[in-house]
Amino acid sequence: MPNVTEEILSKINSYNLFNYLFPGAIFSYLPKHYSTAPLKEDTNLVIAAFLLYFTGMVLSRIGYIIIEPILKKIKFIKFSPYKAYVKAENNDKKISLLCEVNNTYTSILSTFLTFDILKLYEIFLLNETTPDNFEILLICFAIFTIFLISYIKQTNYIAKRVEINLQKEDE
Repeated sequence: MPNVTEEILSKINSYNLFNYLFPGAIFSYLPKHYSTAPLKEDTNLVIAAFLLYFTGMVLSRIGYIIIEPILKKIKFIKFSPYKAYVKAENNDKKISLLCEVNNTYTSILSTFLTFDILKLYEIFLLNETTPDNFEILLICFAIFTIFLISYIKQTNYIAKRVEINLQKEDE
């Protein structure tokens, strides 16, 4: 008979794994090793998994509530109309996978943005101005930038794919 942890883990799909659990794990790891922020570890694996998952959900929402609207407003990204997306998704199953990857990029973006904000807080408000703090801040900013560019490219690629799919349908 499988234990509770194995049963829960068997129900986690790739979307939940890469959009919630993975960013939650990264974000929980970073402060433990690169910050003065006190984080307690939970030795109960079920509770720890739920906390990582919840942390990832919060980070994902930061991506959709803050990052995505800002990128739309400054016209770095443009989504296809929802109706067009749904039609294209029905014809091209790869669009769903591309969107899942895109959602992961958003979650990773918010993970590193949130950690950078934490580091800036430490550096400027807590006066933790050590070379290590600046180094990890720059590394995380570089990772944020890489995923920002990837997110923009992926979003534009999906929009083009939706457009091409609809053009094929019109022919």
